[in-house]
Amino acid sequence: MQKRILLFDDDYESMKPLAEALEEQGYEVVLSAAQEIPRRLGQERFDLLIVDIMIHPQSPGVDDRSVVRNVHYSGVNWQETGKEFLIKLRRGEYEGVNGSGTPRTAPVVMLSATADPDEHYEAQAVFEKPFDIEEVIEKVCALTRG
Repeated sequence: MQKRILLFDDDYESMKPLAEALEEQGYEVVLSAAQEIPRRLGQERFDLLIVDIMIHPQSPGVDDRSVVRNVHYSGVNWQETGKEFLIKLRRGEYEGVNGSGTPRTAPVVMLSATADPDEHYEAQAVFEKPFDIEEVIEKVCALTRG
């Protein structure tokens, strides 16, 4: 069965190469930070999440003509959205009922231009942007085996 990855990032254009490389490895990749992602996590199972720390409330869509309204949490600075997203994931706020949805224990790879090497993030790996795509793919493969 094909493993599913959520690539939670608001920079769709710069993340396309990573998404395409993961798809070449046989993964199904959803590249989005849109507002409906928390709902989708409760309904769909993702085997791994790649999460950017900073998610701007709006970003250009894939076609550059549209605007995407991204996940945003009241009282949380957009530069911390990815961290808040991960906290809510680990609390089980996105788990669906009766085992549907994405489990709180799903492995997470964090991406950030401002990653703090001393912070754990409750993630299995942290990569600072710009990152080496091959290194990220290697880590994803290791985390999704089995």
